[in-house]
Amino acid sequence: MKAIKILIPMLCIALLFSGCGGFHLASSIDDLISPVAPAGADASVQSAMDAYCKGGYSVKIPAAGKYTTSYIFYDFDDDGQKEALAFYEPNDALGKIDMAVLEQSGENWQVIANIQGEGTDVYSVDFCDVNGDGKTEFLISWNMISYSTSHLMSVYKMTGSGQESKLTALAEPMQYSAYIPADLNNDGVQEVLFFSADQMKSLSASAALYSYKGDKQTLLGETRVDGHVSAYRKLQVGKADGKPAVYADAVKSDGASMLTELICWSDYYDSIVSPFYSYNTGLTADTGRDVMVPCVDMNGDGLLEIPTDAKLKGLPSQVRGVDWCKYKSSVLVHTGYSLAVQEDGYQMVLPDKQFKSVTVSYADKSHTLTVKSKTDKKTAFEVLPVLQTQYDANPGNYKDYTELLREGGYVYLAKCGNSAAFAVTADTLKDWIITF
Repeated sequence: MKAIKILIPMLCIALLFSGCGGFHLASSIDDLISPVAPAGADASVQSAMDAYCKGGYSVKIPAAGKYTTSYIFYDFDDDGQKEALAFYEPNDALGKIDMAVLEQSGENWQVIANIQGEGTDVYSVDFCDVNGDGKTEFLISWNMISYSTSHLMSVYKMTGSGQESKLTALAEPMQYSAYIPADLNNDGVQEVLFFSADQMKSLSASAALYSYKGDKQTLLGETRVDGHVSAYRKLQVGKADGKPAVYADAVKSDGASMLTELICWSDYYDSIVSPFYSYNTGLTADTGRDVMVPCVDMNGDGLLEIPTDAKLKGLPSQVRGVDWCKYKSSVLVHTGYSLAVQEDGYQMVLPDKQFKSVTVSYADKSHTLTVKSKTDKKTAFEVLPVLQTQYDANPGNYKDYTELLREGGYVYLAKCGNSAAFAVTADTLKDWIITF
């Protein structure tokens, strides 16, 4: 009997390690994911790629950005019909990555242009007219090392049509940590603003504005920025003193705080400037904060506000007070307050007169935010985030709440209290909630 007990596990192990290909450990995440057969346009594009790459290939998918699918469909030439963009690693050139443009003819697709990319993988894809010819250029970011915070960005233009189409790089690729297209000098053509860390100098970083007008890469201006950052979280184009500006929210090196770099064009210096950066200290201090929220138009005036920390006694650790400020003539001007619940991805705007006249509590288990008036010590309102699937399955469980917003798979619910000193309505709370 003892021999049988030993033999059975041994047979199970033998069966586990047997098979056509023998047992092997997955060498990458790709090996752990079962491929899904494409359908529709994706299937037709794949057939065209199979015919083009007769030696075999592996599809590469952008890791970040707006376009993160196997095949990207976009009307590159403004003819009213979408073309397709595909990234792949040829089996006969492992470690290399190519980019192919495909065009539809009737029911079939065909490759009309191809170019070898940079690095070993594609990071992100963007489309923008940066040379001023009225046509779309390809802004392609490449990875040299997986999971690196530094990337290479190449700008490509496509000329010709049909089988005469050709992809051409406008310049050598740029190394960067973050970038955004923006017409900062107001010449009517989009430039590209790059943020990059200086690998040769510790804690040093810069922002550089490049023009690609006339298919020529030209440095228009450069400025120093705070190098004590680990990553740029969000870049947005807005206005500062009525002129175009870039608001760049970055996570500081400690991983628990943020800052905003404001980059705008100076006619006086004929270059870009960063008004809040100090060349004496090497820091961007005025826009630094512990609250981990990005810039947002919090009052609906069409202008971005910069969040800073607001002191409010007795706040639970899950809730942060935010003092929202607008840039005006090189200083920050207060525009409003809010309570930010970072874990739940939302904030509630509060009137200035009420902000320092409330007490706030937060229930860890239910994630309920409760705001009470200090004056009459009664509840003004509660906010409860619930998974959308959970809410839709049992809406009756929340009959005392009003739905404020649905976003990111959550339903944000609220219940008004009985405070006379801070009386609010559900419609008011709908105006006050902002997700991030």
